[in-house]
Amino acid sequence: MKKAKITSMLLALTMAVGLLAGCQKSTPETPARDNPAAETKDQQSVESQGENVTLSFYTWWADAEQAMSNALIESFEKEHPNIHIEATYIAESDYLSKINTLIAANSMPDVYFINEYLVNDWGVSGHSADLNPYLNELGINADEIWVDTALYKSNDALYGINYGATTVVLYYNKEMMAEAGITPPSTDGSKAWTWEEYLDAAIKMTKDVNGKSPSDDGFDYDSCTQFGTTMASTWIYWLPELYASGAAIADDAGENLTITSPEAISAIQNIADLSNVHQCAPTVGMTDSAFSDASAMLMNGQLGMFIGGNFLLGNFEAESFDVGIAQIPTQNGAAPSNMVWSSAFSMSAKTQHPKEAAEFLAYMANFDNSVKTARESGVPLNTLPNTKNTLDESTEAYKEWEETYHAGMAETSGGILASASRKGENVTLKNFSILMNVDLIPALDEVWIGEKTAEEALTALEEQLKKDFQGAW
Repeated sequence: MKKAKITSMLLALTMAVGLLAGCQKSTPETPARDNPAAETKDQQSVESQGENVTLSFYTWWADAEQAMSNALIESFEKEHPNIHIEATYIAESDYLSKINTLIAANSMPDVYFINEYLVNDWGVSGHSADLNPYLNELGINADEIWVDTALYKSNDALYGINYGATTVVLYYNKEMMAEAGITPPSTDGSKAWTWEEYLDAAIKMTKDVNGKSPSDDGFDYDSCTQFGTTMASTWIYWLPELYASGAAIADDAGENLTITSPEAISAIQNIADLSNVHQCAPTVGMTDSAFSDASAMLMNGQLGMFIGGNFLLGNFEAESFDVGIAQIPTQNGAAPSNMVWSSAFSMSAKTQHPKEAAEFLAYMANFDNSVKTARESGVPLNTLPNTKNTLDESTEAYKEWEETYHAGMAETSGGILASASRKGENVTLKNFSILMNVDLIPALDEVWIGEKTAEEALTALEEQLKKDFQGAW
């Protein structure tokens, strides 16, 4: 996923009422298989009477994700010879208008991919079906197969199941850490450095042209040749740090805002202080220019560590770089925690083949099938498990995933997903994009550059946040 694009897309999605946009890498509209256009509902009805069914599937996937999709579909069709899937891959820039046209024509795809913050909204508005009755008919108990963070629910209705999981980790340069005399953090995702340990390591790995660190007399911040870390100033990175500090935007019930709590203010301020006070991280301006590619900087020895998504692992694997991976640091004495989210598969409420569509959706969303397909086809895995079976280290499924994926990421992310994470508020909060894009991001931009403290910015924003807050799903 190109996460740098998420923030700019959120507001556009909110302003377009009831519409869906993509946030992944994109290619021009590409029907992956036989026919570029899904068959009409009448045609599908005729096929259904002949015991053959054609389902339409839309997504924005490209490159490796599209390759995995095609491989999964091929495997599904072999196991379900009466069901044919016509997959259409649409460029990110066109996905919104295409889906809008289908909505207007009352011809939604049978199964489609949807952003995490729109899943329940689309379900409640009537676009997406409640999956529960159809999965039950198939003998599938969603709560037994998938972890809670994979299931997108509103009240008792299940409107989507994510495609694997996305989380964030602490990436670090093992050689730089060893040279600084730092004992690396645990690879166990249920364990984590404290913020104090993280800060100490960041300071030690920061050097100016004279080899001095911020703790040394005569240190010159403006002539740094390497930094210990970066500020987690993008929301997908500072929001997990809120959770790791025992805070959040709102309480779990969605009744009260908690973003102005002392814990939340402290967490945000600590991130900003990495640059503005401790000088062990580049400024926002530096990050936007010379340090824009954190993965490359880390591999080049210009950056000791940074908080980044699991989706960045491919950057290191492409260069055969032995990157260190750990849970993100905790703050305020809180227990290790993190954020889990992902876009999801949903099913049209008006599909004429709900049983077959539900069966296909469940197959695509089951991570065990992705592992099996990757092992058989050689297509690389590009996401994390969403099934309880794969996250159980005692199972053969876990061993196969670890062998097929990356052992370090498997160990760390497995611990995160199994015992040290929560569903992101980009999934659970109503009106999330307004709260984040219109309110929080502009206010916190002043914190990151040091013009305001976290307390000043968030306190001034509190009344507006209350107006925009609509609770949780």
